Amino acid sequence: MNSFPPREICEVPVLRFAQIGTEIAATGTTTHTINGCPAGPVSSLAICDGGGTP
Repeated sequence: MNSFPPREICEVPVLRFAQIGTEIAATGTTTHTINGCPAGPVSSLAICDGGGTP
């Protein structure tokens, strides 16, 4: 079973984590992509510390 919120993502420490509920509406001012393809709505946001890793 995965811990939630995660302590690490791809071995990178998670500094902050937030779940995004249905009460948060998309503004349409940004486009998020995965491998160059537009991504759909997300359910959470993680801020990680890559330690200077690009």
